Amino acid sequence: HSSAAARAYRPKDKALVEGAVKLIYRSVYQTVGSGVYTSLDALNAAIGKAQEVHNTIPFKGRDYSRRQQFEEIERNILPLRADRSPCRQCRKYQYTTNQEHLASAHRFVSDWTPEKFIGQARAISEDVAAYVAQVLEHKAHPEQAYKSCSGILSLARKVGNERLSNACKRAYDYGVYNYPIIVQILDKRLDRMEEDPAELPMPGHDNIRGSEYYE
Repeated sequence: HSSAAARAYRPKDKALVEGAVKLIYRSVYQTVGSGVYTSLDALNAAIGKAQEVHNTIPFKGRDYSRRQQFEEIERNILPLRADRSPCRQCRKYQYTTNQEHLASAHRFVSDWTPEKFIGQARAISEDVAAYVAQVLEHKAHPEQAYKSCSGILSLARKVGNERLSNACKRAYDYGVYNYPIIVQILDKRLDRMEEDPAELPMPGHDNIRGSEYYE
């Protein structure tokens, strides 16, 4: 089941949803299908256990799982709540729009702005604000930039304002502006080193090309 609204006009999400269903089928059904269950509760318990394993296994070639990605990035931008239901609009011959039901690609136009993210970052420190401003500037698509900024800001709750500020300052010196580099710096504790950033090796990442790439 997907709670996200599909984009209008030209369908672009069907293949992604079908791919996700296929992954769940392979991961969960093949595990659960070999068992014998005497009640619906037992079957549901087995499905829940297999699904949790699926969500906590790291992505191929990545050091984070679906669960981590959801908790650190996606949870903060979910537009729906379990207790929210749609209200009917009775105006004839007119379109109505509920801001809370818009897809993220549309919702960010009114709810997400550079000023909002920079203001939240400045509440942490000027170093974070300067880094977030660069993320916003370097991303080709606003929604990508806003998701990266949301993920970066959410790290303050996990590691604290001081560590996040130091990580943003070091990433700024590297000249790399995205969410994964901040996670890499924090994981490797490079934010706690006092050496000149130019003398420290840049943390490796699939999206960062080394000098050997150009040889």
